[in-house]
Amino acid sequence: MSCSEPPLPPSFPSLVVMAGAPLPPSAMSSRSSGASTSYRQAALQKYLIKKKNRSFHKKVRYESRKRLAEARPRVRGQFVKQEVLAAQQA
Repeated sequence: MSCSEPPLPPSFPSLVVMAGAPLPPSAMSSRSSGASTSYRQAALQKYLIKKKNRSFHKKVRYESRKRLAEARPRVRGQFVKQEVLAAQQA
């Protein structure tokens, strides 16, 4: 820690809790095991909800970009310049 930074107040961990940020289980070691268990259950529940809502379907965000890409010339699936395309066809 450099001299220009002010030292943290002694109640810094309680400020983090008051701000609504949950503490990791390692920080809860002084508390009862029930508190860390409920923290884990909440984290697990959040993970399962996010897992259930995953979507692996293709989604086009910009129709204009899609139209442009479909109109561009390709060789074996890769975009090429008009000059390269003309040279290959000749």
